[in-house]
Amino acid sequence: MTPRIIPFFLSNADCPNQCVFCNRGITAGASPAGITPEYFGAVLERSGGGEAAQVAFYGGDFTGLDAAEQERLLSLAGSAVASGKAGSIRISCRPDTLAPSLGLISRYPVRTIEIGAQSMSDEVLLRSKRGHTARDVRNALILVKEKGFESGIHIMAGLPGDTPEGFRRTADEIADMRPDMVRIHPAIVLAGTELAEMLRRGEYSPLGMEEAVECCRYALLRFEAGNISVIRIGLQTTPEMERPGAIIGGPFHPAFRSLVTGSVLLEMALELLEYINGRADPDVEFVVSPADVSDFHGIRNCNLNYLRERHSDVRISIRTDPEIRRGTLLLRAGEMRRAISRTEYLSMNRAKRSAGAPYSFFNVFI
Repeated sequence: MTPRIIPFFLSNADCPNQCVFCNRGITAGASPAGITPEYFGAVLERSGGGEAAQVAFYGGDFTGLDAAEQERLLSLAGSAVASGKAGSIRISCRPDTLAPSLGLISRYPVRTIEIGAQSMSDEVLLRSKRGHTARDVRNALILVKEKGFESGIHIMAGLPGDTPEGFRRTADEIADMRPDMVRIHPAIVLAGTELAEMLRRGEYSPLGMEEAVECCRYALLRFEAGNISVIRIGLQTTPEMERPGAIIGGPFHPAFRSLVTGSVLLEMALELLEYINGRADPDVEFVVSPADVSDFHGIRNCNLNYLRERHSDVRISIRTDPEIRRGTLLLRAGEMRRAISRTEYLSMNRAKRSAGAPYSFFNVFI
């Protein structure tokens, strides 16, 4: 079961490096200068806590903190676990600061360690001023697994010097390393960052929305094919992010995950509709999981409108069925039944790329 996260942001914790894309004041939202016992207790109380909850230390670099501060925070969270107000602890860290802290971390009920990788290209990491290498990511994940922790990896599309092909290589390598979970999002140009200055000087161009969706869609399918949980696609929106001028550029959308999963379902539907060309029966029904119906319709009903415009010779309807597995789409036309899953869709697109066909995407939601 996925734990309910109780987040605490380390807004006062400076990383060893200032990445070109980072403005924690915007991405972390309003956080206190330090996590005092009083603040910790108040947040825990408001959250409801319980054994299904996980205290999570996000933002900055937990294992880059002074050892005494790490222990203080782990002690606060450990006491919450001991009292039944939480079930476990989650930390987020850089790959190059993890090893010296593993002994300390192992003394507390830490369940999950998330590693900020961002890319597996040393050139991209260098140009993004990450201050670590792809080898550091590999070594950190090995350590996390060896120590028995649940592992997570963060990756980012559209960083300086990267390409869609390069990002797909990052996704492939991370998938082959088999973390338990991943977070994926495109690079967004935030005010007050070096990336914003690079954009202003013409030294950086962010991904367009279509490219960003394609990149993240590939990663989603690649990880799902390996039974790796994708726990987030796109940045978590904060009130600070919504303020005018906070986002300078880049493919930001508050429902970015829906754009990605909706684009997958749209192309799956188009693949299935190819099977009915020339059939006399004009009635077509798509059957989806209740969990997928919103994404299948698309934002502002864009997917369904596109399907009906492109296939105006048939009448398209949608029905939900709880027996349909999430990520699977079933087409019914007369006596014909055809289904496709997201994993099968990934295999089909791999075959198309191998044959030289373009990696297609229908940009209909903007």
